[in-house]
Amino acid sequence: MARARNLSDTESVTVSLPKETYEYLTYLAWRGRLGATEADVASHILVERVDELLKSGYHNLQVPKPMIAAPINPGPDEDLPKERSKE
Repeated sequence: MARARNLSDTESVTVSLPKETYEYLTYLAWRGRLGATEADVASHILVERVDELLKSGYHNLQVPKPMIAAPINPGPDEDLPKERSKE
C-alpha cells in the first residue's frame, strides 16, 4: 500500500465525494483491496496518483495560450458596447 514515508509528517484532508464513488470505496474496503476502510482506500489511491503526477513532471506542463487574447482586466458592464436601437 502506498504510504507517506514518515507517518508523523502526514496532513489531514477532508473531501466530499459523489455517492457512487463513496460506495465503490466501501466495496473496495469490504473486499480488502487497498485498505480496510473507505478512508484507507481513498488515501492509498490519492497518494499513488499524486506520486505518479510528481514522477511524470505534470506540474511542469505548459498550458497552451488561447488563440484569441482574453481581456486582462475586464471592466464593469458599462464598458461593453451598447446595443443599437433598431430604427
